[in-house]
Amino acid sequence: MTGELRGVDGVLPAALAAAQAGRRLIVPLANGAEAAIAGHVEAFTARTLLEVCAALNGSQPAPAAEVAIPALGARALPDMADVRGQPHARRALEIAAAGGHHLLLVGSPGCGKTLLASRLPGLLPESSETEALETAAITSVSGRGLDLARWRQRPYRAPHHTASRWRARIRAPARSRWPTTACCSWTNCPSGSGRRWKCCASPWNPAL
Repeated sequence: MTGELRGVDGVLPAALAAAQAGRRLIVPLANGAEAAIAGHVEAFTARTLLEVCAALNGSQPAPAAEVAIPALGARALPDMADVRGQPHARRALEIAAAGGHHLLLVGSPGCGKTLLASRLPGLLPESSETEALETAAITSVSGRGLDLARWRQRPYRAPHHTASRWRARIRAPARSRWPTTACCSWTNCPSGSGRRWKCCASPWNPAL
């Protein structure tokens, strides 16, 4: 009953929509940094409804939403430096990462499939600003929290190999608040149509 504004999910896509519509935006202070990364939008923050009213009637301007975007620099992600042997699998992984191709790793337990797959994030190219914003918007509405230090990194999900197709699609509160398959599909597919469960991936370079 104090009129305090609490942080909410989905602020980033709202800020992107406001930017496209040429509108200004007032968000809770807790969401100020998230709104600021949208860019090209006048976003302001407020702690209470009284501050919102004061900003709207012009008696007290609201502070602009700001965020210090971390420099990309060298990414602290797993790479192939500690992988020994497996030359054919390494080459397949590098080709798949470079061209955005599908990849299926098959082998006996303990041969290194999981180790190699976990190195994929370090091989993927940097996301463009548009790709990063689209992916971050999905994370924002999922309620999993947007990590501003890593929002430009391409998403990587690693569901357990025993997870059934049905289990991977539903919410699993103990591990994640967002369906793994849905999150990956919506991130890599051009649309969220009824075929979103079909495995797909868009190559990084359409010319390949």
